Amino acid sequence: MASDKIPIVKHRSNQPVREAGPVTDSYPPIFYRKHNNRWCYEIDERINGSGRRSYRQTEAKARERAKWVKEFRAQGVKTEDLDIETLAFVKEAKIKLQSLGYGLREALNGFIRLKQRERDKMTKVDINEAFKKLLEHGKKKGLRGPTLAGYRRIHGVLKKHFAQGFYPVGQLAYDPSIDDGKNKIHELLNKKILGTVHPNTLDNIRIGLSRFFKFCVQENYIKASENPMIGLEPHRESTEIHTLTVEQTRKLLRTAENVDPDFAGIWALLLFAGLRPTETERLATDAINYERETIKVGKSSTKTKRPRYVTMNDTLKKWLLAYPIKYNNHSFRYRTEKVRKAAGFTAGGKHGWIPDITRHTCATMILERNKGNYLVCARELGNSESVLRKHYEAFDRPSEKEVQEYFGILPEPEKSKPTNK
Repeated sequence: MASDKIPIVKHRSNQPVREAGPVTDSYPPIFYRKHNNRWCYEIDERINGSGRRSYRQTEAKARERAKWVKEFRAQGVKTEDLDIETLAFVKEAKIKLQSLGYGLREALNGFIRLKQRERDKMTKVDINEAFKKLLEHGKKKGLRGPTLAGYRRIHGVLKKHFAQGFYPVGQLAYDPSIDDGKNKIHELLNKKILGTVHPNTLDNIRIGLSRFFKFCVQENYIKASENPMIGLEPHRESTEIHTLTVEQTRKLLRTAENVDPDFAGIWALLLFAGLRPTETERLATDAINYERETIKVGKSSTKTKRPRYVTMNDTLKKWLLAYPIKYNNHSFRYRTEKVRKAAGFTAGGKHGWIPDITRHTCATMILERNKGNYLVCARELGNSESVLRKHYEAFDRPSEKEVQEYFGILPEPEKSKPTNK
């Protein structure tokens, strides 16, 4: 009859000697041996000829572990009691778990602990911490300043409505069992913000929130099925193209010459090259080549992350020669707004100043000048031909006379600055 006492076989050797102790008298046996350069108690948790070994630093902990293994084995199911299909499944699972060094119960407990840690992570991470991780992730990926600034604005929106950001991200999760009006993000967008901002601004908030919660899903702060932006994707419609008239263009350039002549060349790039404001602000010092009559727009400046060369037309060249570009545009936005306001253009509104209005104006003029050749215009502006057709095909293009007057706007000789270029 087997004894209930758990034997300890003391053997000071790196090589196991199973025959040194009464292995069959009790299960499992405990050995005292050297492991990781220190002496400890080894527990042989072998079951049916296969298993694993574990180590404990004290005899008391070793006996406690051995007792648990013994009780677990006593409660186990005998393999001869299983049907053929279940036995095959158990054997397959056993083989897979043996390669990882875990028993079936330990693997299950480990899985439960992993899920519990994920759930704790979801409930403990708040909005502020999640946005901090998002900004760090964006900087590592090399995202541009305006993109990171957009994330900060979205952070501000959530801080305003959810306890200054000290609110668990997991509690913002979408719950399909309740009405959409009671889901927190649905309520925020459809009740609290809707009607208080411009529709385009609301879509920008939706885009920012979608990116934020997508990041939260990637970091396991929430589950993919609990993404609160489900059903709230932006639905921005194609907006009407706004352009400047020839007289408005002339007034804008003359105001630049009078108010800020050092910045008049920048306005010439915006109006006659069709550069985006961010592309103009980040223009490299060697971007303008007067001999080849080209302007290089680097990939770090473009919206599409693809570099391009813009052909310098005669009008633009004359403006750049008269007002050379200075590359210390640290106050780009302030100086452009200063000229715009001095020329009488207010922000927003049907007849006011809208983003990229200079680019739209230049695009329509270039398109008419090239007899509707979308391919040439796309190459100059850095867009695809399909995008240009989408925006400008139904647009009433200017007449040939207006195009001639537009590209006939030259700097005033008495105010221009001579250059050696």
